[in-house]
Order: sequence, then C-alpha cells, then structure tokens
Amino acid sequence: MVILDLWLAVTIMHRISPSEKLFITHGIAQDVRADGRSRLSRRVLRVESGLLSQSHGSSRVSLKVGSTDVLASVKVEVAHGNHENGWVELSVQCAPSVSEKVEGRAQEEMNVELTERMKRLVVVPLAKDDLVIVPNKSVWVVYVDVMVFDSSGNLPDVISMAIYAALRDTLLPSIKLSGDKDDEEHVIQVDSDPASGRRLTLDDWPVDKWFVMDATLEEEVCMSAQISVAIDRHGHVCGMQKNGVGALDLKEMQAMVDVASKSSPDVFNAMAGVFAQQDALDVTRGHVAERSGFLA
Repeated sequence: MVILDLWLAVTIMHRISPSEKLFITHGIAQDVRADGRSRLSRRVLRVESGLLSQSHGSSRVSLKVGSTDVLASVKVEVAHGNHENGWVELSVQCAPSVSEKVEGRAQEEMNVELTERMKRLVVVPLAKDDLVIVPNKSVWVVYVDVMVFDSSGNLPDVISMAIYAALRDTLLPSIKLSGDKDDEEHVIQVDSDPASGRRLTLDDWPVDKWFVMDATLEEEVCMSAQISVAIDRHGHVCGMQKNGVGALDLKEMQAMVDVASKSSPDVFNAMAGVFAQQDALDVTRGHVAERSGFLA
C-alpha cells in the first residue's frame, strides 16, 4: 500500500538513515506514527486572520507541533476593459529560512510547483462573477501572495488553508459609480471605509487533503507517491493531482478520495470557529475590527 507522499523529498535537503526510514514505514504500517499519531490524525493548526493592515485580507496558518508556517496576503484592484469576469493572480514564495534547506535551482522549481498546484486545486473554484463591477467594463482583480516561512511537512495543505482564511478575511471595498454605468465615461470611486465592504463568496472552496494526514518532513522523505485531492465543504471533489514516481491503483485512489471527503467537514468546521470569533468581535465593536498589524 502506498501511504506516503513524494514531493518535498525531491527538493528538501533533509536526510534520514535507512534505519530511520524503516522505523517510520513500519510504524505507519502498524498505524502508529513516529510522533504517536495514527495514519489519519492531524496536528493542531493555529489560524490567525487580519494581521496585515495594508492588505484587504490576510492570515497566518501554522502547525502548533512542528515548524510549518505560512502567511497569506490579499490585495484587490479594479481592472478596466472588456473582461467578462474578475480573476485571481496567485504567487507562492519561500523565505530564506526555507531556501537554505533547498538545493540550487530547486528553490525556484519549488515556488513554481507550489504556485501552479494552488492555482489548479484552490483558486479555480472561486466565484469569479462575484468580482464583476460593471459587466464587460470593470472587474476586481484579486492578488494573493503567499510567503512560506518554514516547513516541517504538509506544506501544500497548510498553504491552501492560509489562502482560504485570507480570502475569507478579505473585504471588497464598496463601489460608487459616477454617471450611467452604460456610459463609457463612468467613473468608479472606491470607498476606503472597510465597514462598507463585503466579503467574497467562498461557499464552494476546496481544501487539499492527504491519505496520510499531515505528513511530517521525515515521512515525506520516505514516500513514493502522493495524491492531492481538493474537496469542498459539501464533500464534492473539485480537483485532483498525482505526484511522485510510485504507482497508485484505482482502489487506493478511491480510498484516498473517500478519506478526503469524510474529513473535509472537520477542517471547515475548525476554521469556521476562528472566523466566527473574528466576526463576533466585529459585531461587539460595531465595525470591522482594526487590523493590529503583523507581529503586533
């Protein structure tokens, strides 16, 4: 049975001995991983939102046990032209604290791989018609920038949650049109008051899941193949990608999809609790809580 991923094993300069690999793989076979978790157990996540005052939305997601740490920032701008829908621009970059673990050109390849994977599995389902200001004339462009500070495994999963939390924290500014919207000379005025903004629609947002939940860096070194499955809150499959040199038969693949579908509500419910706390704070204060600033 293939139960471990192969992705960071290609790029991260993390070495373990053959005996350590044997210990890890045998432990997984017995459903007792090196840190005491079962195969499908996750580490506890720490989710913070509204950290960057200069952004329209932001979040920081990290693992309480381990060093995986990701910051996501969202900025929105108005684009003019014959655009049917708005769109999302996404970029993932690794900080020097991660880069020092990476060999040569592997850092650049790692950034490209992470960016393209998030575009395929995460950004595509965003309701782009929600970004239309004036059809075929003016739309919102959403810029999502992700910075990876460190990784102790399970990096794509944490990145997808950071993007989700940052977009959930994003407020689209209120728009005022001067003149007729059908007039070519109409002027768009963007309200700078965050209290007048509205949130993005994220009902069909998918989150990456793994057959072996939340793999550590040592476990990733042992893996032979990986499958990423994007699942929305309703348990529907939104995307899938396979990486690594190992083969997966249809039964194994179906088992992974089933596990992802069953576990996705737990992830969404946990993050919804964080969002509810922030929303309750906004209601108590009577306005959107002021951003405290990163590292404040």
